Amino acid sequence: MDKGIEPKVGGVVIDSARHTDSGWVVSGRTKDFSGDIIEISEMSVSREEAQRLLEERGWALVFNEQRFAVTERMTVLELVDIALKALRSGEIGQGNRIQTVNMYQRARQFLVGERGIPALGNLRLEDCETRVIHSWLSQVAENSLASARHLRILLLHAFSIAERQGLELWTQNPARTAQLPHLPRAEPVEVTPEEFNELLEQILAWEKQGKRTDLSGIVCCYMATGMRPGELPALLWEEVDLASKPATMIISGCAVYQDGKLVRQPEPKTAAGFREIVIPEWFADMLRERYARRDPDVPYVFPSRAGTMHSMHNLGNRFRQARGERFRHIKLKSFRSTVATVIAREKGAEEAARHLGHTSPSITGRHYIKRANKTGDHNDILEALKPRVFDEQ
Repeated sequence: MDKGIEPKVGGVVIDSARHTDSGWVVSGRTKDFSGDIIEISEMSVSREEAQRLLEERGWALVFNEQRFAVTERMTVLELVDIALKALRSGEIGQGNRIQTVNMYQRARQFLVGERGIPALGNLRLEDCETRVIHSWLSQVAENSLASARHLRILLLHAFSIAERQGLELWTQNPARTAQLPHLPRAEPVEVTPEEFNELLEQILAWEKQGKRTDLSGIVCCYMATGMRPGELPALLWEEVDLASKPATMIISGCAVYQDGKLVRQPEPKTAAGFREIVIPEWFADMLRERYARRDPDVPYVFPSRAGTMHSMHNLGNRFRQARGERFRHIKLKSFRSTVATVIAREKGAEEAARHLGHTSPSITGRHYIKRANKTGDHNDILEALKPRVFDEQ
């Protein structure tokens, strides 16, 4: 055994291993932050398992955290999956919302060789030099720059875990110096009243083909409120006040995927996203008509056919089917940028940001009161967005 060797901080030096009637007992030493040597021992059914437990105990004793079995022979994909699990639990990347972790999860597909990209996930950590990571991310960037940027962050987290677990393979994190092009800023789309009216006519014709998705109501909701795409599926009837003058709704949640299941997150994307929106009368009339024929057992304003929340994936697919090639430049998020543009043009960027939930009132943060941020009454502007198609029916 290694009785003459002094352990590193958090490391373990094995002094003895003996077999007993109860199993294998492995004893050794570790060193704490003050340089003191601590004797430890573990028992298990096999010598290898007892040694592994001893090493984990020494690490946890000093660093007060779990030690993963990270070795130079581990694959990138195995390490990335550890990182994704730690991100979801909040052990690392504190402050990341579930939507952000979901983006990292979707980018994982490139690591297993999808879209014709070499499967870096099969590579062992001992082969992960900086130039290898940089070159691979550059190939991903040619396919999807956004995914390459998400993967760089995910790999930064993964390699950092390996370094914190005592793996000494690199002089610096291999993903840190990888350079990627800047993501070009997409120009916001403003949907004109004429475009919106024609698009809505096309959607209504699509619905008449036997489609059971209330897509006309959904796009009108986006145009009337400027809410985030993921906030609409989570909109509840109990948070819509059609009796008030003017009518209002509170945005208090969004649809997200968690552990592979679509759930309603009881808070919007940001703290400022928890807000009360004053809605134009033309849209309030649409909601009153839908409220009158709603299923009382379904809490959602725009539910799926099964009475559950819409998934944004399915909603996006149906919108693309209905809009056709003619309105290909319009996406669901285009209605949000339209609302922001028309409000900013008339009342300034600050009012537009407040309406969209991009800032939080200082009074709320100062007094720690969770209160819906009132967005103001912009109906004098939003009423002009009423589609003519309803006047013609």
